Amino acid sequence: MKMKQLKTWALVGAAFLAVACGKDDNEGPHYKLNSFAIETESPNTVNVLFQVKNSNNIGVTDLVSDDFYVKENGEELNAYESDFTVEHFVNAQALKTVLLVDISKSIEPDLEDVKDALVSFVNAKTAYQEIAIYTFSSNSSKVIDFTKSKEALRAAISSIEIGTSSTNLYGSIINCANLWEDQYSLESVELGNLIVLVDGNENQDLFELEDAEEAVEGRTVYILGVGTDYDPGIMRKLGDYYAANNINKLEGQILNIQDAILKESESIYHAYYNSPKRGPNTHELRLHVRGNGNGGITGRIEGEFDSTLFEDE
Repeated sequence: MKMKQLKTWALVGAAFLAVACGKDDNEGPHYKLNSFAIETESPNTVNVLFQVKNSNNIGVTDLVSDDFYVKENGEELNAYESDFTVEHFVNAQALKTVLLVDISKSIEPDLEDVKDALVSFVNAKTAYQEIAIYTFSSNSSKVIDFTKSKEALRAAISSIEIGTSSTNLYGSIINCANLWEDQYSLESVELGNLIVLVDGNENQDLFELEDAEEAVEGRTVYILGVGTDYDPGIMRKLGDYYAANNINKLEGQILNIQDAILKESESIYHAYYNSPKRGPNTHELRLHVRGNGNGGITGRIEGEFDSTLFEDE
């Protein structure tokens, strides 16, 4: 599909990921939709770039055109007449992952197991995934900047040493949460995420929990708890929580996080269709998943587009 006279009319945040925003009114799978862009192109095409996740906040990767339908001004369009199509976003993608690793004294007995798990994560990375590694105890410190080189990452992991007994968890999260910017367009998508591997609660008290929560708001964060000497309730407030209560579970859990990251990147869809609307008017657009058990605002895409330049082919 050639892009001509591309015009952006909305970057719609109408469907964010908090379940609390919506209500489950129907039976069926619970899908949450998040809109990144609604754009138009001549002669009369509407494009929607969006993401679909399930109730566990994991990307949904197996939907096809027949699973969706679109409404304009409250009326469902005929999929055949409008040539309505939904496909996985296939343009250039960049994926950035920050590994933030607790090296406080308490993790010393398990440090080699932690390193082994980090190496397994690196070995499982995709070709387009860049990884940066930071460590923290009393302060956060960069071990290696973003790179795609597995060899360089493995060497950086090997160099990690134990720090102090202080755990500056909140401050380190604040420092690392701004190391990337998510970017979305029909030409390319750049996604980032932060993985925090931690074995204890904050004990430095330079920052409050609320400061760290504010820093990660709107960002993809995974908290991987090692052992049992921390408060899971606090960790859940900081990101998607994974527990490795036994050190033998650490490698499996960090690979589960990598799987979630890949599903995140593969759950972005591009919908496009030919609109019958004409003239200098603004129209309401709603995109739905058929049989969605989420009847709330997060269960659909809502936005607007302008048909001023629309014409017959």
